[in-house]
Amino acid sequence: MKKNFRPLLSLTLALALVNLFTMGSLAYAPVISGGEKAPARDVVVSPQQPGTGNSGILNCKGHTTINGNDARTGSTVLSGNTVATGGGSYAAIEMGPALGRIELKSDTTVMSTFAPGLIMDDFIQCGHMTETVPPGVTVVVHDTHSDRAKVIVKIGQVLVKYSDNKEKTLKAGDSETFDRLNEVDTTGACVFTIECGHHIAGLWWLGGGLLGLAGLGAGLALTVFNGGGSNGTPVLSSATP
Repeated sequence: MKKNFRPLLSLTLALALVNLFTMGSLAYAPVISGGEKAPARDVVVSPQQPGTGNSGILNCKGHTTINGNDARTGSTVLSGNTVATGGGSYAAIEMGPALGRIELKSDTTVMSTFAPGLIMDDFIQCGHMTETVPPGVTVVVHDTHSDRAKVIVKIGQVLVKYSDNKEKTLKAGDSETFDRLNEVDTTGACVFTIECGHHIAGLWWLGGGLLGLAGLGAGLALTVFNGGGSNGTPVLSSATP
């Protein structure tokens, strides 16, 4: 009788131990939203890396802010952040070969949303912005205030939307001033500039005389850019404030 009882007792103890360890593992599993328990395994989250299509690095001179907070060269600019420059300031959002570069001169505020292959810029204060766009990247710039603005194309081409649903395509070497600018779109391999207000080349010298001629020369100088590669595509050299 005793011999028959021992195997049964051993089996009962083994099942009890298995049940104890199983319940213990479930009790200490991490809890996720909804009250469910996550699998009991290590989870490694890779940090967001600048220049991979998710963020950029700021290069600036003078007073520059990100979301209203003072910023300095080396600050990270995330998708959806608002970058603003003060008087006499300069800022560039460096996004590397993935998305290129956005350069802002003084008195300019832009909110940029970006993801791999796409950049959407909202002009909160239209001043002076130059964008270098790699091939295969779509860019949409929206002027929230429908300003009077000048669009200058150095490389590639852009589609300008303005006034009452009017559209015009500008190609490399073209520059034109539009009333009530709405949007500037491009599909990449492009370098273009948008100027508003006192940034528009030549507006301040329209008084005639020698001062006007001197202003014309200065205005024309503002439209000169660093050249592209031998095939006409943008070259991402280091930006200098």
